[in-house]
Amino acid sequence: MGKTKAIGILDLGLGNLASVARAVEAVGFTARVSGDPAELEDLAGLIVPGVGAFAAAAGRLRAAGGAALVERFLARGRPVMGICLGLQLMCSWGEEGGGSPGLGLVEAQVRRLPAGLPVPHVGWNRVYWSERMRLLAGLEPGAWFYFSHAYYVDGLRPVQVAGRPAAVGVARYGVPLVAALESPPLYGVQFHPEKSGPVGLKVLAAFGECCLQ
Repeated sequence: MGKTKAIGILDLGLGNLASVARAVEAVGFTARVSGDPAELEDLAGLIVPGVGAFAAAAGRLRAAGGAALVERFLARGRPVMGICLGLQLMCSWGEEGGGSPGLGLVEAQVRRLPAGLPVPHVGWNRVYWSERMRLLAGLEPGAWFYFSHAYYVDGLRPVQVAGRPAAVGVARYGVPLVAALESPPLYGVQFHPEKSGPVGLKVLAAFGECCLQ
């Protein structure tokens, strides 16, 4: 018997979870949205979305038991994907508000976009990658995705997960920023796949297939 096709979406009270859930269901999976880790514990995969301030979101993630839930999923080899702020929360440190620690799963820094550019960065941007990435399989490098963010995962330095280099896709908005990351079973995207049309749905479908393996 195959794994359940249900994917959990962790509700931190941040962001439009309904649009993420609709997109997950549009690619053939069941979406279960909850802020209670017990309701998501046995699902095939977990999505951590979010918008807002890094420190406040990290605090909510820990207080609600979400951080421990993410760690349990990864320890069992079950895929986890962070979207936008959800990706940033996986990192070691975010400089917003004077700085605060993230979950420390991704060895990278979250920095504010440089001065002189419209911030937040809202709109479409190309994403490029040189390695094979499951999330971006079948897409041409330079595919357009929708972004909305004021902070970014630093793409100038190598990004590691558990001491190993992660595969990354990079966009540029004044500086190189990590737009997609994978080090199975951990995945993340800075863009919003649920707002990126057909290419975004392909990313969510690829994550769903990872959850079934």
